[in-house]
Amino acid sequence: MNIQKLHLTKARIAGLAFGITLAMQAFVPFLVPSASAGTLLNTLVRFDRLAQSQQTTGTVCAKTSAVNGTEASVKVTFPTGFTLGTAANFTIDTTNTGWPTGATAWLGINTATNVTSQDVTFPSSDLATSTLYCFNWANTAAVQTGTAGSYSGSVTTQTSTPTAIDSGSYAVTTVGAGADQVTVDATVNPTYSMTLNTATDHLGVLTTGSVSTSPSPFITATVSTNAANGWYLWGKDSSHGLNSSTASYTIGSNCSGNTGSNSTLSNGAEGYNLGAVATAQGSGSAGTTSIAAVFNGSSAGQGGGLCSTAYQTVASSTGTANQAIVTMKNNAAISGVTKPATDYQDLETFVGAGLF
Repeated sequence: MNIQKLHLTKARIAGLAFGITLAMQAFVPFLVPSASAGTLLNTLVRFDRLAQSQQTTGTVCAKTSAVNGTEASVKVTFPTGFTLGTAANFTIDTTNTGWPTGATAWLGINTATNVTSQDVTFPSSDLATSTLYCFNWANTAAVQTGTAGSYSGSVTTQTSTPTAIDSGSYAVTTVGAGADQVTVDATVNPTYSMTLNTATDHLGVLTTGSVSTSPSPFITATVSTNAANGWYLWGKDSSHGLNSSTASYTIGSNCSGNTGSNSTLSNGAEGYNLGAVATAQGSGSAGTTSIAAVFNGSSAGQGGGLCSTAYQTVASSTGTANQAIVTMKNNAAISGVTKPATDYQDLETFVGAGLF
């Protein structure tokens, strides 16, 4: 080998390397390092449906950590595989729909101005640091979820340039069709109850000087039912009046055959009747209680006779009842020729039912 040529080649190589070094040094002062975005303290994106291929509304929340720039927009990057509508579909509201504790409405947020690929840009005002801001996209046409699986995306605040200020990531998992919902079912059986507060009604000694009436507490029928169409209270008696076996005599009701009429008893005029009023109904009841005209007992001594061997309607209602109370009084009067006896009695029977 020619030693002289070898030395010459090395010298050329060294010179070439030196030239490249100078060239690189000449360009170094002009290299501008790229700015890096800060990290959001909190990032949250909630999809209001997680079922696959589901059109959905949702919520975006973020909290900035420091003043890294003046916010003019926020870019939400939706997961690849989700289908997005147009910018006009991304309408906004700032109603608190179960936002995290302490969250407040995002400042200056409005309908999206741009949708590019999976990036949706919304206008924004400048944000305070360490404040959790939220907003909702309110149109289901904006986002359709992807197939079942795990996804990720990001939220980035931007200057007016736009240049990224702060950014944070989020994750979401979609599930099979309908797997984000639970169907709850139950059964409510028809109910009806009626109770009487007493089994006896002592009218005491009857005199011509007054009309005797049931003593307090009066007879009450308390009805509770979930029958939407209402309920009925019926009554009948055993004797169509107060009957004495020993005297073979009945202080009769004001009856014409099986039909009674409403009347008000007076001193010294023989008679017997039943008067009723609707006195109370608990909260939640839907019905209005009415007393049958013949048994209207709104005045002292007023009422009608239980004249039929069959049941007669005493009261009725148009809807459900929660502790609806019908108060009833028996009234009796005698004349100077009413036969004496200690065994005047009548057996009244009251029943009820709901109209389901």
